[in-house]
Amino acid sequence: MNKYWNEYKHIYIDKEIEYKISKIFQFSTEHESQKIDQMKIIKNLNLESIKHPDICLKQINFEPLPSIIKDIFRVLEMTVSHNEYLLFIPVLAIHSGIDNLKKGIYMLDFFNNQLLLTSNEVPSILQEITDSSITIHWFLDIESTVAMFNNLAVIEGTKHIAKNQTLFELFMKENTKLESKEIKILQAQKFSKEVGLNARICVLLASNKIR
Repeated sequence: MNKYWNEYKHIYIDKEIEYKISKIFQFSTEHESQKIDQMKIIKNLNLESIKHPDICLKQINFEPLPSIIKDIFRVLEMTVSHNEYLLFIPVLAIHSGIDNLKKGIYMLDFFNNQLLLTSNEVPSILQEITDSSITIHWFLDIESTVAMFNNLAVIEGTKHIAKNQTLFELFMKENTKLESKEIKILQAQKFSKEVGLNARICVLLASNKIR
């Protein structure tokens, strides 16, 4: 199998894509970066630094939330608290209403213990890839990541999201009766636009379904 693959893999590889990816990694592993005062930046990448939407349709306090949403909120808080700095934006998609919580896209305000409704609609692509009624989406805050890591932002930002997604799945298993599994969303830019986030300042790197 290895011999076959070594001989014929060039048939399956798009050389233009290979070139672009190699350039990204060459740039991202170049260690001659400008000096960055990371400690100063870390002090500002806290709970208050998590980006919130420019337009919020409704603010929903923590106490009236359905118990399943409270569990998810608490686990996300636990995940956040295990970080020295925060580079991700968690987005909650409710595919159908749960008790008093309506269908829609929500961002999380951990500082004020609130959900922020940003859209009454859920991207149709979610219905095509999962039958779960709740999904969590992990967006990387590009601006904060570049400020923190300069040209190493691609690699370090990806590692940051992967670490927190793993922590979230672990805490869900340890602290709730809910199940969390990763799902793949291939049209990340389109999805970002549909949930109301600017793909120029944040990028979707991972998603989980919850049931």
